[in-house]
Amino acid sequence: MRTRLLLFGIGAALLLILRWLLIHVAPDGLEHGEFTQFVGRFHPVVVHLPIAFLLLVLLLECAGLVPRWNRVRESAEFVLTLAAMSALVAVFLGWLLAWSGGYEGKLVTSHMWGGFSLAVAVLLCFLLRAWDKRVYGAALLLTLVLLAWTSDKGGKLTHGEAFMTKYMPSKLRTFLGVPAVPNKVPPIKANLTSTSIKATGEPSATFFAARVAPILENKCSNCHNVPPYKLVTRRKGFHADRRQTAADGIRNQSHRVMDRIGRIKQLARNGSARSSASSRFRAADVAPY
Repeated sequence: MRTRLLLFGIGAALLLILRWLLIHVAPDGLEHGEFTQFVGRFHPVVVHLPIAFLLLVLLLECAGLVPRWNRVRESAEFVLTLAAMSALVAVFLGWLLAWSGGYEGKLVTSHMWGGFSLAVAVLLCFLLRAWDKRVYGAALLLTLVLLAWTSDKGGKLTHGEAFMTKYMPSKLRTFLGVPAVPNKVPPIKANLTSTSIKATGEPSATFFAARVAPILENKCSNCHNVPPYKLVTRRKGFHADRRQTAADGIRNQSHRVMDRIGRIKQLARNGSARSSASSRFRAADVAPY
């Protein structure tokens, strides 16, 4: 019991440090260092450990209810200890990734505090297991519910908010009150000729609407049309509107790329700068930042 209380005290102290970081060094949408981003990007790897450990704890506890397999419950405490340790590491790496990688937004904040709350719940389960089995059982079930909610927020961050419900049957969607997902944007049928590019080299708005916009909506907007989680941040002195969504950044970038292509074609037609056309279309000209 003394060892358990010591481990609980260490875990509680680490949670207090994490809570201070989440409040006073919250993600602000700006990038902070390359090494911290490198370390923080291990979060998607480590985050699966507490999920697997908690599910294994549930399996061991349930199997231990059968008299024949009663001894397997002795392993549950060790697995629960691993779950608490990995949850603390995952929360720290998640905060580091969000703070250093230029993330912000309501969904990021919800996922971050959900992970912190999950670490607190796992640590409490670790303490309650030796105190009261019934209270521990209820706490474990509530922890798994919190795990599902936090994992859902993380999945939406990675795959988009409509990832789980995009192909949900209509009857189930109506029963659960889930809003319908907008249909894909069909290509606009337009008579596009070489005159689609104006004499000034500007790309045609009709061409963009007919050919480029449907590709962006159907292929990119699944993840990038949601509120900004990782935004266009300040780089190289360029101050971007932090409210600009990632989808707007993709669309604006496509316009800039087409503008460059149009200008190069115009230069090639005029024969004025064939040799310089390729040099004008540099990676720096079309870089997103």
